[in-house]
Amino acid sequence: VPLHAPGGVVLGFGARTMGDEQPKYLNSPESSVYHKSQFLFGLDQARKNVKPDGEMVVVEGYFDAIALHQGGIRNTVATSGTALTADHARQLRRLARGVALTYDGDAAGQEAMLRSLGVLLAEGLDVAVVDLPSGDDPDTLVRREGEAGWCRVRDSAYDAVEFVQRHVLKRGGGGDPRERALQVFVRLLVGVQDTIRHRLLVERASQVFGLPEGVLDRAARLARGGQSSESPIAAAVRVQKKTEHDIERKALQALLR
Repeated sequence: VPLHAPGGVVLGFGARTMGDEQPKYLNSPESSVYHKSQFLFGLDQARKNVKPDGEMVVVEGYFDAIALHQGGIRNTVATSGTALTADHARQLRRLARGVALTYDGDAAGQEAMLRSLGVLLAEGLDVAVVDLPSGDDPDTLVRREGEAGWCRVRDSAYDAVEFVQRHVLKRGGGGDPRERALQVFVRLLVGVQDTIRHRLLVERASQVFGLPEGVLDRAARLARGGQSSESPIAAAVRVQKKTEHDIERKALQALLR
């Protein structure tokens, strides 16, 4: 697959294995004109199909981007199988207000979306996370269902906070899942420098997790200063659990009267 820079110049070539061999993606070596951490596949065409206040669709692989372009979703770029970087995010921010992050539905894709989410939020982009079913990817989705299939999953996309909550719960692990999800959210929040965006994320997290905004603000301040944010979150979750337990107990007593 030729790797075109905006303007049409070929900077290198990329390939993808057809089976399960590793590495999955293979690009031309780095050169004076080609840098993987800065290159977005499909950007030359996608920038012609996105408005400054619109949205860019970001996928992982060449074939995902090609399939979406063929399916009519031409505001699509791919990171060419590499991790999304701050350089990528800055390019996107110059072209659009938001990003629809759309990676594979498997565990690896979910983890990659979580990492990319922090990079995009830190650069001031609005992010919608298109969460595909396990085993699905943008290429297979669009080939199977066309543009209508894409519109369906885009309409049901999660915002950043919802995705963090669902992802951590789905991933499992030890300890209280709410505490783990909140810790992940706080780490994302630390990278957000814009005060308005920071406030909006805190307000949304307060709604989703049911915790006071002040607790989330304090946890973020501690984390930003290099201190542990676990104590205020753990304490708030304990209070939340006790409140829920008291409400349940009172409701049960009322039913038994």
